Amino acid sequence: MKKTLKISILLTMAYVFIGCQPQTLIVGRSTMNPIFFNQLDLKREHYEILKTVTAEAKITVYEYMGGLKIVEENNEFEVMINGSKVNVKNGVLKFGYLANDIGHTTQVSKGGLAKPKQSVQTYLPTDPETYARRLAKYRLINEAKAMDGDGVIEPVISSDIAVTDKRTTVIKTTIAAKIIVLKTDR
Repeated sequence: MKKTLKISILLTMAYVFIGCQPQTLIVGRSTMNPIFFNQLDLKREHYEILKTVTAEAKITVYEYMGGLKIVEENNEFEVMINGSKVNVKNGVLKFGYLANDIGHTTQVSKGGLAKPKQSVQTYLPTDPETYARRLAKYRLINEAKAMDGDGVIEPVISSDIAVTDKRTTVIKTTIAAKIIVLKTDR
């Protein structure tokens, strides 16, 4: 009896220590400043406005017992949400931020009994639309960088949410903005 109890306690402790290891998440982040036309304090000869670029993100949200499963249309990532717990099943999350909307993205924990002394934890949202919006912003920023853009002017973001069946929702977010390039003394 004592031997069985000791084995049970050892197995439970091993499970606690192994199960409490921090999850390594890969989150690609991009940030770009949106410029509103009335804030542009430059003369027209100091900048060039390039064409309007558009980026999209489309995710499918499946409801299951007690949670949500979010899948990007090209299978770039799959996320499971159960209450406030978010678990990245596969892929890489790609989040883009425009100026001050970066908000709370990471936190440093001091650790505890079963955690390392200090770790950085990535904040993952529990709202499915946020995944679509951040992915669309990420793609817009990459488009702007590919055109050597220094910023975007007056971005317009829209999301279409369609319920395809009782437990499935498709969220498509589109973001459009004009790319601005500052003229420099090269």
